[in-house]
Amino acid sequence: MLAFNLAATAQQRTVQNRPYTDLRPFHFGISVGTHAQDLEFVNRGEQTVVAEDGTSSKQTITTDQDRWDMGFNVGVLGEMRLSEHFQLRVAPTMYFGSRHIVLLNHSVVGPNFCSPSLQHPPSLHHGGTDSCH
Repeated sequence: MLAFNLAATAQQRTVQNRPYTDLRPFHFGISVGTHAQDLEFVNRGEQTVVAEDGTSSKQTITTDQDRWDMGFNVGVLGEMRLSEHFQLRVAPTMYFGSRHIVLLNHSVVGPNFCSPSLQHPPSLHHGGTDSCH
């Protein structure tokens, strides 16, 4: 009986690091970090492109992110103590960064020529000549 009593008291643990924070019902924190953004495109071969005059042609157009861009993130951490051994933690984080995306038309002479009939979202930066915007 004495051995059972000693084993039961050995399982008692106390908070060893910052009990004034860890034993609160709710507490906040922040996170700040960096990250490298990468994006992989799957190019599907020839595409049918319709010009403004209604004519269509088959063209090979590829998309590439030609470099990795660094970014940073900022977040808020929140932890709610639900019971003695169970906590709920949330960490909403906002990521900031940019991407350099290149659109290439391989069907036209020249390595970086972009077709005027190629429509792409204005938020994408074209890495070719400045004549296509």
